[in-house]
Amino acid sequence: MQHLALYVGLIQQPNSNPLLHIIKHEQVQTKQQDTDLEIQTSTEKFYFNDGTVIEKNTEQDDLAIEVEACNECWIQYQVLQHPNNLKISPNKIQFNSHCREQYWLKYFKSST
Repeated sequence: MQHLALYVGLIQQPNSNPLLHIIKHEQVQTKQQDTDLEIQTSTEKFYFNDGTVIEKNTEQDDLAIEVEACNECWIQYQVLQHPNNLKISPNKIQFNSHCREQYWLKYFKSST
């Protein structure tokens, strides 16, 4: 079994593993106006050389925060296709900020 953090780490640092890498990347971005806010959404698909396909969805608004903090956003990773004879776990993970995403990656980095 492989941990999803391995693939998320490779999405963020594509050249960090010589054996496993992204062979194709697709992205669709949209912007919507909602009252006083602009909401940006992105859907990305990452295809890996081992047959894995991961989808990343993000949503973030442009609301200014006056305090130095991690801006709230919605991030989701989901395994759409597992490699042959290998299961990736967890199958889906969601975060409400980039800070939480980075903490999760750091926590699981030693196990990948």
